[in-house]
Amino acid sequence: MKPKRLKLKYWQRYVDDLKGPMRLGDWRITVKEFDPNDDDTIGNEAGAGIRASDNYKTADLVLGRDWLAYDAETQREYLVHELTHLHLWHYMKHCTGLADRLGTEARDIAYGTANHLLESTNDELARTIAPFLPLPPERKEKAA
Repeated sequence: MKPKRLKLKYWQRYVDDLKGPMRLGDWRITVKEFDPNDDDTIGNEAGAGIRASDNYKTADLVLGRDWLAYDAETQREYLVHELTHLHLWHYMKHCTGLADRLGTEARDIAYGTANHLLESTNDELARTIAPFLPLPPERKEKAA
């Protein structure tokens, strides 16, 4: 059986619809599919991943290799989690910049701590916010 292909235009429209209520309307977010040949592991282990660029308010949102296996509620929560990262992007960039000024061991501890706090905060925010946002349109009936 041939694996299902992601409909990137569909997911791009859905992410664009989420940007308004999440107050990210001024961001240019490009939805991409996980590429196993890319050295970057974003979207591999997780359901999705996001990376903001150093350019003003642009980001790539990568859907993980098993994206289509998740139910609609999980997909929505993953996307909300990743989009929430954009609100905290400057915070993490600042923490990383400070950590880079430390010795190797202290840097690793500082970065690990900041990243853990950021991820756990985003998890809780996504669990709180996601239920108030629409489900992916084609998947609504499967979630009911």
